[in-house]
Amino acid sequence: MSTNDITTAGGEKREPRKRTRHGFLTGIVIGGVLGTLLAVGTSAYSFFGHHRHGPMDPDKVNEHVAFATGWVLSRVDANEEQQQQVETIVRDAVTDLFQTREQHHANRQAMIDALGQPAIDRQALEDVRQAELQLMETASSRLVSALADAADVLTLEQRTELIDMASKFHR
Repeated sequence: MSTNDITTAGGEKREPRKRTRHGFLTGIVIGGVLGTLLAVGTSAYSFFGHHRHGPMDPDKVNEHVAFATGWVLSRVDANEEQQQQVETIVRDAVTDLFQTREQHHANRQAMIDALGQPAIDRQALEDVRQAELQLMETASSRLVSALADAADVLTLEQRTELIDMASKFHR
């Protein structure tokens, strides 16, 4: 066994999982372009968990989309056309995610309302839970679609460079 083996709680040794090219590509696009954008409030964590920053301004988010997309793609020598196409893809995804964000806030309020009643309505809580699961599925699906669309715009060499860049940030 190598020095990087992992010991499980049961004392068994196993080798760590190897990263695949697909995993790196997913990490770079989400972590690099979409992740940067989502970090301003539309990621699943801040999007569904933390509301300290008040309402988000779509214009500010769009400015950040343009900046983040340009910054990441300039690192892989993407041409102007590629940058514009990917920026449009990301901007559209963010717009769609804003819609799910609003529904999440409505679900959150419904949960608070249900918990504030004299008698707990377990079915109402379950309905909100199911709605949140569906919302996360919608958001996840939209992110993967944007990921694939952005990857289609880039060359294999550019995607490989992005994968290498992402691996430096995820060590």
